[in-house]
Amino acid sequence: MLEDQGSSRTVIRGLATYVRSQRLDVGDRLPSVRQLAEMFDVSRNVARDALVQEEAMGLLEIQPRSGDYLRSPHGLCELATPDS
Repeated sequence: MLEDQGSSRTVIRGLATYVRSQRLDVGDRLPSVRQLAEMFDVSRNVARDALVQEEAMGLLEIQPRSGDYLRSPHGLCELATPDS
């Protein structure tokens, strides 16, 4: 379980870096859970958990059968910095 939490943080930080490098903006669609799992070498459950955490923080919107969309690119990018 603790390993999953660390992996979720890795996905969150990695997605923040991706958003910054791709210059995504509000309303832009994010990679699918499957794509995120492959990008960060984690299970789909871990990738989905990271997205759910980000949605709870108001950083993205999960729309079932449609995709995951960016709500706050700046807020997400702030998560790219590692914990002290």
